[in-house]
Amino acid sequence: MSKTIYQRRSTTLWISSAILAMMLSVATLSASDPRIPESNVEEMGVVKKVTPAEKGAKAAEKGSCVATDEAFCFLDNRFQVQVEWLNFSSETGVGHVVDQPVSDNSGVFWFFTDGNWEMLVKVLDGCALNDRFWVFSAATTNVQYTLTVTDTQTGAQVFYTNPLGNDAAALTDTDALETCSP
Repeated sequence: MSKTIYQRRSTTLWISSAILAMMLSVATLSASDPRIPESNVEEMGVVKKVTPAEKGAKAAEKGSCVATDEAFCFLDNRFQVQVEWLNFSSETGVGHVVDQPVSDNSGVFWFFTDGNWEMLVKVLDGCALNDRFWVFSAATTNVQYTLTVTDTQTGAQVFYTNPLGNDAAALTDTDALETCSP
């Protein structure tokens, strides 16, 4: 087995050429490829995916999303995204849209003041990879919140909650909505 030496100042690092080749290999992912990222929703234990039945939600009505100060519309108005919060003083409220979406799939919410952004949300079309729409989110808060994503074409909904007092974990749910086929 050949070895390659990389030297920086007085530190020498030996890297096997086989390992280097493996690190540099690039592969194309397919829908059945086990390397498609797994959802971290259940494993993280902080931000939890909640079913509509667990939340006591009624079925969403089908239609087209209408963007408001309290709701984003993503992917050609197919998905509506909203968030509700509860703080340590038992006050409740809703997330407010920072301007309008940064793109057709991403947006930022504020909770308390418009200059204090709390949450980035993305809805991505992963249909070509695993026949799902994906939901990603990053929140810089420890208040309780429920993030709701509604597919206005099918009425399907997914909910994510963060308990009061827990620093919100990043959310990467690549199994969010199985609504790719009409």
